[in-house]
Amino acid sequence: MATDAGVPPSPLPRFPDGFLWGVSTSAHQIEGAADEREPSVWDAFAAGPGRIRDGSTAAVACDHVHRHREDVALLAGLGVDAYRFFFSWPRVLAPGGLDFYDRLVDDLCAAGVRPVPTLFHWDLPARLDWRERDTAARFAAYVTTVAERLGDRVHKWITLQRAGRAHLCSATCSACTPSGERLLFDALPGRPPTSSLAHGLAVRAAARGRGPRHRHRQLARPDLGGVAGGGGHGGGRLLRHPAQPPLRRIRCSSGATRPGSAS
Repeated sequence: MATDAGVPPSPLPRFPDGFLWGVSTSAHQIEGAADEREPSVWDAFAAGPGRIRDGSTAAVACDHVHRHREDVALLAGLGVDAYRFFFSWPRVLAPGGLDFYDRLVDDLCAAGVRPVPTLFHWDLPARLDWRERDTAARFAAYVTTVAERLGDRVHKWITLQRAGRAHLCSATCSACTPSGERLLFDALPGRPPTSSLAHGLAVRAAARGRGPRHRHRQLARPDLGGVAGGGGHGGGRLLRHPAQPPLRRIRCSSGATRPGSAS
């Protein structure tokens, strides 16, 4: 069978043994319970006039914080192996905020669904700023807190969600409100050294946060972004796009199959 262009379709991929089938969500989009966390840069951004077409907010969203057990039951019903979710840094900073994630991880493990959390998905606490170098150190402290609490049950971690895209947005988005308020993108890891520092400190903090009983075990390979002790692994999350060569030439084909830019 051939495509309209006369090029045979690519064969279906063969997934290796141990491949995890899963689903993912974003904390700000589903959690709700905005009154149970600190304000985030998303809140500040969405509150600006004309930012959200219908004026809706994430104050309630899917109310995942209060209905997470129903959501975990849905995940188990789907038969997925893993669930990639995001810690809301502003929620972790709030009193009792980490208790929610403790319960969520327990329920996932009980349902046979592997938790694969991301430590940062652009929801910076509104009082912080990625342009300040100290924010990377604060991020490391936050990671330590999370790892100390959950590291005995979480073995795969993701540090930063699409840090490359965050850098692109902060470098190219120049719009601002009439009052000169900071846009959301200004609070993202705007320069590669800052986000790289945050990732590196997170790696070290998560390893340290796993506790003395895990320290005798080796970390994941540093060149792969290893994060967790105790046999755990982790790294940043990038987005790659499939590419089809426009012409059946070696140069075009090799360019389409070579790992390119990611966000």
